[in-house]
Amino acid sequence: MTGTPCIARRSGYYRGLVIHCARGLVAVHFVDYGDEYCLAVEDMFEIADEFITQPAFAVHSDLNAKIIDDYHPRFIYSPEELTIF
Repeated sequence: MTGTPCIARRSGYYRGLVIHCARGLVAVHFVDYGDEYCLAVEDMFEIADEFITQPAFAVHSDLNAKIIDDYHPRFIYSPEELTIF
């Protein structure tokens, strides 16, 4: 069911949130990494309540080169310091 928290098996076991279900596949948003993946129903497991209470460890962000005046200089990088992997 869409919006249901779960444990999803991919290369390991990760916390997820069901996005969509169709034809034996489940689209999952991995809450601690921020990515999404389609998995077989067999790779989905019920999550224990103790793991639902933890906040998501992934935080949505983007690099738009906006400089904020009150940032500590340690947290501001010049274009030369940024590397694209």
